[in-house]
Amino acid sequence: MLVGVGPPVNHSLSLAIYAINLDRSVDRWETLESNFSGLPYALHRIAALDAAFAPEKVLAVRGLHIALPPSGLGWSMVRQREYLLVQEACFASHLVALQQFLHSTNDLALILEDDAVPSAALPGRLAEITRLKQPFDIIKLEGLKSGRRLAVARAQLSQGWLVNSLRPSAGSAAYVITRAAAEKLMQRAGKLLLPYDDYLSNPALTGCDIWHCSPLPIHQSDAPSLIAQSYARDALRRRRGPLAYLRQARTRAGLRWQLWNSALRRGGSIPRNFEW
Repeated sequence: MLVGVGPPVNHSLSLAIYAINLDRSVDRWETLESNFSGLPYALHRIAALDAAFAPEKVLAVRGLHIALPPSGLGWSMVRQREYLLVQEACFASHLVALQQFLHSTNDLALILEDDAVPSAALPGRLAEITRLKQPFDIIKLEGLKSGRRLAVARAQLSQGWLVNSLRPSAGSAAYVITRAAAEKLMQRAGKLLLPYDDYLSNPALTGCDIWHCSPLPIHQSDAPSLIAQSYARDALRRRRGPLAYLRQARTRAGLRWQLWNSALRRGGSIPRNFEW
C-alpha cells in the first residue's frame, strides 16, 4: 500500500544535517556550507578521520589493523580486492557522524559527504520526508549514476517517489536516517571489510530497509577528491583464481537475492523503472 506525506509541518519529525569534511578540505566545507546552510535545519560539521595524518585514529574506531602492508586492511568481501586504510577512514567517519546524531535529540539526520551538491528540489523533498506517515529506516538522496532503475514504489511525493531499488546505486554522499537505523548501522558494522557505500546499499548487512528518492535531489560534485586522489583503483591488489571468483559471485548473488527478497516481500506496486 502506497502512502503519501503526513500532516502539516508543525507535526513533522525533527531533522539535523551532519556533514563529513576533512580539515584540509576547507574549500569543500565553504561550498557545502553555502549550499546547505539556508535550509531550516541545523548544520553540523563532522571532522572526517584522515588516513594520511592520523591512521591510528582510523583503525581504532573498529579495532582493525593493517594486514596487507603498506596500507591494506584485508580483502573487500564484496569485490575481492584490497580494502585500503583510506576507504576505512570514510567508513569510520560515517560511524562518527552517526554517533554524533545519536548523541542529539533529533528524530532524523541527513548525513552528507562534503562533495554533496543539492538540486532545487531538495528543500521540498526533505520537508515531505519529515512528514511521512509510513515508517522508514534509510532514504538515499544521492547516487553515482543517473538514468532509470528497476524499483518498487513505497510512497508518492508531490514530485517524485520513494522506492526500494532492485538495482541500488553506489554512493553514500547523502542519506536521511532514523535513530533506530543509525543504531543498527553501528552495531552491525563489526569488522566487515568493504567500502561504506557497499555496506549502506545492502539490507542483508545493515538490517535496514533502504529506500531511494526518485528522482535523486542531490548529486556528487565533479571536483577532485583528496580521498579519491590518494589511490588508484586499478592498482589495487586482487584475489586471483577460480576460488576467489566463486567466492565473489556467491557473496554478490546472496546479497542481491536478499535485497530483492527484502523489497518484494513487503508488497506494494509492481516493479518498474524509476528516474534516478
